[in-house]
Amino acid sequence: MCEGTKIYTTLGVVIVLMLVLLATAAHAESGSGLYSHTEVFAHSEAKSVMDAVNGYRSELKNGRVVYAYSRAEIGWQQGSWKFAALARYDVSVDPSRDFVRLYHLTRNKLPLPVGERFDLQLRAKQYQLAGVLVGKQWQPQAALKLRASLSLLRGSRFLDGSVSGQATIEAENDYNITGNVNYAYEKDELLDRPTDNITGYGASLDAGLTWDITPATEFAVDIFDLYGRLRWQDAPFTDAAITTDSRRIEDGFAVFDPLLSGVEGNRDFTQRLQARADVRLNQQLSAVYSLNLRYRFHPLKAVPGIGITRQLGSSKALRWNVEWLPVQQAIGAGINWRGLSLQYTASDLRFDDAQLLALRLGYIAEF
Repeated sequence: MCEGTKIYTTLGVVIVLMLVLLATAAHAESGSGLYSHTEVFAHSEAKSVMDAVNGYRSELKNGRVVYAYSRAEIGWQQGSWKFAALARYDVSVDPSRDFVRLYHLTRNKLPLPVGERFDLQLRAKQYQLAGVLVGKQWQPQAALKLRASLSLLRGSRFLDGSVSGQATIEAENDYNITGNVNYAYEKDELLDRPTDNITGYGASLDAGLTWDITPATEFAVDIFDLYGRLRWQDAPFTDAAITTDSRRIEDGFAVFDPLLSGVEGNRDFTQRLQARADVRLNQQLSAVYSLNLRYRFHPLKAVPGIGITRQLGSSKALRWNVEWLPVQQAIGAGINWRGLSLQYTASDLRFDDAQLLALRLGYIAEF
């Protein structure tokens, strides 16, 4: 049985046992029921999201960073408690602008600026996780709700480290690179070092609050991975100086066989998960309209937004909303109806050209 199959089989058993146990509890308690939540968010400054994934083939734009996170939960809410299985994938790439330019030129085999020097800096972090979660909500005051959740995680894929150096352009189709690499990984994406599958274990703490400042004004904040660590046992790593003195010409362009001077080995590695936050301020404008301000914080880039929500029907069971992200020039729309919520945001009508993509899908079935 492959490693991925083992993970999902384990999670399936956990879900079944969890539901059986909860079914014997006081399931009639208010607020009890199944729930699911999925969120995907991706932002790429220099290219579209899809082009950043598929190889930097399109026109180069301003900016440099790329990051994405996805999270899926399915579980049970029992009063102020929740129990769930979850799967996650996070990646962040923080290169220098020169790194982005040189990668774009060489990837597309474009003429290089002879004599120019490029400052090459790159910091990258990636992890794919699965696990279980337990969460609790408290209400110390009528206007204040606090919440926290603890996740026990198992990682099956990761990369964490940096590259630094410089490149000197020798000809329109040739250049030299000198620098240093220092990174740990499950798969060596840079130098193709053969590695075995490894597994990491760890935990993460999320926290949040909702505060009714006035009957018409609500403030909420959620911090994900407020504390998060993964321990990778016997992880492959490379810590070395790198040069490109060994080269050959293919299709008119230089292709390099990098030369290393340093250490390749295995050691235990502790990876810190990147914290992010979601801050919201909702102001009721009338019986059916409300103004929504939102600030998505990520260590690489903040995304502010503003939106409007409208409630429909006498029971107000149906709500729709629109949002505008002015910095990223993205527009989104969403709907919430009888426990089902859907939100989609993009910076371009063409999916392949969007530099920001966000999708949220949730469902709550109360009993």
